[in-house]
Formats: sequence, structure tokens, C-alpha cells
Amino acid sequence: MPRKLLSGASRQQMSLREMLELNARFFLNAVTELRAIQVVLQNVINMADMVGDADNKILLDHLERMGSAIEAIGARSAYKSADRLESALKGDYAALNYEFVSNGLADIESRFADHLEDIQLYVANNQEVAFLGAADDLIEIGGFSVAFPNAALELEESSKCIVFGRHTASVFHAMRVLEYGIRALAASLGIEDPLKAQERNWSIVLGKIRDKLDSDWPRSRRLANTKGAELEGLYATLDAVKSPWRNATMHVENVYLPHEALHILRCVGFFMQKLIRHCDEKGHPTDTPELLPATDAHPIVDELESRG
Repeated sequence: MPRKLLSGASRQQMSLREMLELNARFFLNAVTELRAIQVVLQNVINMADMVGDADNKILLDHLERMGSAIEAIGARSAYKSADRLESALKGDYAALNYEFVSNGLADIESRFADHLEDIQLYVANNQEVAFLGAADDLIEIGGFSVAFPNAALELEESSKCIVFGRHTASVFHAMRVLEYGIRALAASLGIEDPLKAQERNWSIVLGKIRDKLDSDWPRSRRLANTKGAELEGLYATLDAVKSPWRNATMHVENVYLPHEALHILRCVGFFMQKLIRHCDEKGHPTDTPELLPATDAHPIVDELESRG
């Protein structure tokens, strides 16, 4: 393992670093403008000649567009070089010759190439781009991120892990979504959040939820389409995934394949669609039918289901 991965400074840098989202259009724009300036210079017969009025206007137009594209990419060194050349041409350009412009362009290209060597590019196809969206879009419920802010963050992280092929990590974040879900369900039933860490495990909390359901909604009264029946369904889902998914994930027993991670993320999204009908992340009742999908749509992973 490289030593720099073990250094405190490196860890601090990584913790502060955010991945830069790049639009390939900016790369294309930068390269196109570079090429356009090269064409202008190729038509010059004597590079020692001073820059003419017409050429200066053309060069400035291309440099302005190129600078904007390079800035969007985050190539700071190349942008500074382009800005210096643009500033020179906006000044006493009649005192500058074409060789000066050519050397400036070469400096920009060199710095731009250095930047591309310093970064790694990852490409998401049209289907995968949807997985990089906000939680409300992923789960197909407007206002979900307001009702479940922490769960929404974990949902987005889980979805991003699918794109980058980190399927076990995706399941880990999906289980954290359910963690917020079980706390919300317990709070909605009036079950206090335990103070001791050992009392916060799923088995204990689920046991308290089951006891509360049996007390407030006896099985004989859990008729179809009643609140008791719906709450029982939520409890049953959490109880069913506790051992095969939650425990196996948290105790490094499983490594998940793509289709398994997709299936789990999809199920978690469906569960959260059901839970928000009853409460928000703090357990407060929700009355937001307009935020819910008109049908029981399959959230999050419809587009990539075939990848499994």
C-alpha cells in the first residue's frame, strides 16, 4: 500500500475532498477552442508579424470561450495561463507578434495536459446518470429529503455506489437508510429512543415495536387496509431483512453482487415509500398524499434492473 495513503495529511485531504462533477461538453469546448486558435496561427505567414485587428478579435473570442470551459473543468493552472494571454491581447496587442501568441497557446496546452494527467475521469452512461440524482428523484417522492434528511443522504450515497461498482458499500448505506426508518417507526409509536448503545440494536427495537403493535393493534383487529395492518407490514419488512441483510452486512459476512445490491436498494426505496405515508424521520405523522406516487412505482433502479 502506498505510504501516502497512511499519512495523517493524506487522510485529512481525502476527508475534505469532494469529487468534481464534470460535463464532457466542457472538455470538448476547450479542445475545440484550442484547435480554432491553432488554425488562426497556421494561416499566419510570418510569425514575427504583429497581431492584426481582425485576428485579435478572433483570438479574443476563442480565448474567452476556452477560458470559460477550462475554468469549468477546474484546470486552474491552464486557466491562469489563458487569462494572461487574453489580458495581453486586450491591452497593447499591436506590440505583440504572432510568435508571442503561439508560445502562450503552447503554455496553455501544456498546463491543460498536466491537469488531465493529475485527475481520473469516470464516465456514467445515460442510465447510470439517473443514479446520481437527488433522493426525491431516486425514490420518486417530492419532499422526501425534507421528511427524511439523514435517510435521504444515505440513499443518495447508496445509489452512487451502484454507479461506481461498489455494491457492498451500496448495501451498507442502504442498511443505514433502514436504520433511520426503524428509528422513525419506533418514534411514531411512542417508543423512546434508548439511551444505552447496546439497547439500540435492531432486535431490541424491533421487539419493542412488535410489543407496541400487539398492545395497540391486537392481531384480531389488524384487518386489511387498516393502519394496524400497514404498520404490521412495515414491521414485518424490517424483521425479515434483519438477519440476511443487516446483520450480514454489518458483520462483514457478505460481499454483494451487482444484482443483489440493486435488489436491496430497490426494496429499501419501496419500504421508505410506504413509511413516509405514516411518519417523518422524527416520527411525526405525515399527511402528504400529494407527495406520494400515484401508483406503487418501482423506485430507484428500474433503469438498471437488467444489469443484474
